[in-house]
Amino acid sequence: MKAKLIALLFLMGISSAAHASPFCIAGMGMPPQCIYDDIQVCRQAASANTSCVANPETLLNYSGGARYCTVTSHLSAQCIFNDRAQCRKEASLRKEICIDRMDVTNVNNPYRFDSRIQE
Repeated sequence: MKAKLIALLFLMGISSAAHASPFCIAGMGMPPQCIYDDIQVCRQAASANTSCVANPETLLNYSGGARYCTVTSHLSAQCIFNDRAQCRKEASLRKEICIDRMDVTNVNNPYRFDSRIQE
């Protein structure tokens, strides 16, 4: 009985660790803590030395072709900014976050190594 309980707790730990939330607190010298499902909660949890960022493993719905994007809690990225400062300003007004599309690794993209498709 004790072994079954330990096995159950172990499996529960694996399943909860496998689900990372779409937003993370990140800062210099610390690994991202991806435990936030809402941008507002993530932004409130950020301190002076940390910031709320998009989880690099989260698939976002992109629109627009510019380098900088504002991201909503609904995981939509509106890429209409060529200037980081303008993106950050707009993200602050909208209570969203700004990401650099060039920093997104897109590890889940099956075509990422196909040179015919790369931008």
